[in-house]
Amino acid sequence: MTSDQGLIDPDVSIVPGKYLRDELRARHMSQAELARRMGRPLQAVNEIVNGKKALTEETALALERVLGTPATVWVRLEANYQLTLARRAEMRDLERQTTWLERFPVHEMERRGWIDRSTAPTEKVRALLRFFGESSFGTWEEHQKALGFRMTGKSRIDIGALAAWVRRGEIEGAATETARYDEQRFRRVLDLARDLTTKPPESAWPDLHQACANAGVAAVVIRELPNIRANGVARWITPNKALIQLNLRYRWADIFWFTFFHEGAHVLMHDTRRVFVEIEGNPRRDPREPEADRVAEELLIPSDAWEQFVMRSQLDAKSVLAFASGIRIHPGIVVGRLQHLGLVPWASNLNSIRSRLTWA
Repeated sequence: MTSDQGLIDPDVSIVPGKYLRDELRARHMSQAELARRMGRPLQAVNEIVNGKKALTEETALALERVLGTPATVWVRLEANYQLTLARRAEMRDLERQTTWLERFPVHEMERRGWIDRSTAPTEKVRALLRFFGESSFGTWEEHQKALGFRMTGKSRIDIGALAAWVRRGEIEGAATETARYDEQRFRRVLDLARDLTTKPPESAWPDLHQACANAGVAAVVIRELPNIRANGVARWITPNKALIQLNLRYRWADIFWFTFFHEGAHVLMHDTRRVFVEIEGNPRRDPREPEADRVAEELLIPSDAWEQFVMRSQLDAKSVLAFASGIRIHPGIVVGRLQHLGLVPWASNLNSIRSRLTWA
């Protein structure tokens, strides 16, 4: 068995007692004589020789004095032996957990490089647990309950895929260097983001990512997994570092930007202990989700300006473009709001104003 560091972890190590027995035989020394020289009971020496008693550091030092074999050799033998026993027990435990593999998109996670490729089911289990940073799926399940995902049991959501996607965002967010969170600076980032909605994605996203990092928010975009039915996540990685995680499920830029502002509202308003995952069509929607919606709507299009636009305009392409230019946002966001409220049909010719995003 090869460890991650390239060192060898033997499946079968030398039993310290067997090594000691061979040493005594080579020296023509009895266990009784060794016990006398060490000042230990014969029974204690016999239990070590027969593998019934662990070899302690004190015993290793005594053996060094009596036999001349360095204490580090004895300590290393015992440590390797105990590690081998632990690995055997771990393997039995991993075998019992292989049924969990059916709950996660393992092949897709391997394809994306999120976990190491392997053929043995037990190694796949080990890779999954390393990915989630858990010792067992029992502890993983308790952690998921603590996260507080709110969804109905009848919803067609792949919980394993959703958990994997959320975890990947956490990993990338933790690796993102940020300043200490500053609320006022982040509010300025949200104002900047309105201008960035009008720019090409290839230039807007790097600018937004860096501005968020300067305000103490790690902003990451993680390619969605099938059937997660979530567009974004807001959470706190530490008390001084927030995470906004997004994807491109619908490809529409206006949905992407609204999701960013929605998750940004969570960062501004809500506590650090929860993970806010907005699930599409979730009947058990957290009451803080519509609150975040309202804040996002206001940040993108102030309500007084919106009311005047809807009351006085023809809601055609010309009025949409003029209104969007006046409030510094992409016109597709205005179209998306009109469609969401049912003021124009989804199959409107205004869709030509909306823009789509693609993975690079």
